[in-house]
Amino acid sequence: MRGRFNERYIAAIKADCMHECCLESGFVKLSKADTFIEYCFEMACAHMNRGLDVLTEWRYRKDQYCKITDTIIYDFAHYSKHDSSHSVSILETIELVIGDERIVKLSRGDL
Repeated sequence: MRGRFNERYIAAIKADCMHECCLESGFVKLSKADTFIEYCFEMACAHMNRGLDVLTEWRYRKDQYCKITDTIIYDFAHYSKHDSSHSVSILETIELVIGDERIVKLSRGDL
């Protein structure tokens, strides 16, 4: 799946001719992204000062979030599934609405 993120990212970059250095970066191989938006965030971190610190903090908080949301089913068993997969589906829907070319143009704060 992450290989498809890389293909989408490269296609979107080439459409806009920006961030050419991402194409040669070994950082792409280290991605742990679940969505294209998160993948773009990781690429943005690769191009900022202290980006590794930001990315490490993001991954730590994401792990905490996933653990917390995975317990919701115990408290609200009669509701629809609202664990981390629900968040992924929301982000995937956002991706469909705004498109890859706009996603790669988002600022680091937007991502």
